[in-house]
Amino acid sequence: MVYSLVETAKANGLNPYKYLQLLLTTLPKMPFQKDKALLDNLLPWDPKVQEICKTRYKILENINLTMISRTFLFFEVFVWKIIKILILQECNVSVT
Repeated sequence: MVYSLVETAKANGLNPYKYLQLLLTTLPKMPFQKDKALLDNLLPWDPKVQEICKTRYKILENINLTMISRTFLFFEVFVWKIIKILILQECNVSVT
């Protein structure tokens, strides 16, 4: 999970250390259990997060980093779903 956060931060042009620091200092104080929408403010493509955690280096300036990040996350979820199906099939559990 940490690897995924680090790579997503990098893909969005963030300093991974600053992003993890932001998450680990903000999440314990945030009542996100009651309002899940609060978590949207901590996504790596949020403008405030971009400002707080931006890296000193400009990488991939001409590429839409938000699209790359969303594509990466979609791919990650897709892969985990395939792994789940394969595990269930291996255990002879019906997949619906």
